[in-house]
Amino acid sequence: MENLNNTKAASHDLDALLSPEADKVTFKVPVIVDADGNPESGFIIVGRNSPEYREADKAVRIVNQKAAANRTKAIDLKTDAGAAKVVGIVDDQDVARAAAVVVDWFGWDKDGAPRPFDKSAMPKILTVKPTWLAKINAALMEDNNFLPVSPTSSEPSPSSN
Repeated sequence: MENLNNTKAASHDLDALLSPEADKVTFKVPVIVDADGNPESGFIIVGRNSPEYREADKAVRIVNQKAAANRTKAIDLKTDAGAAKVVGIVDDQDVARAAAVVVDWFGWDKDGAPRPFDKSAMPKILTVKPTWLAKINAALMEDNNFLPVSPTSSEPSPSSN
């Protein structure tokens, strides 16, 4: 096991990470790329610490609790129908959380004109394109995608100008 006391670790500004601005950091998730791998179209998302994600997650859990309280009998997971019902519930939850974190998009047009962002379209888009849902969910799982950019030691500080 590595001795952490003898290694030089990166330092992070905890105050910056805990600031309200930190939860507004966005990340571009490309879903269509050109032949060289450059992003052409995709979605701009906020992370799991954002109010958008936390509210969607809470809403999903509330629906689960209400459904459980109103259920007269358990879902029979030994049957295809019961298992399919649970899979459908989980899929709907994934779509709800992912749609909630999309705050903008890029590279989409309609008849050659840039298409304005329509948050209400996101659940349908992510249901129709499950691979795009998977890309958003993968990006959400990487906390480094949502860390505020801090100045590096090679950049001049404001007081050195």
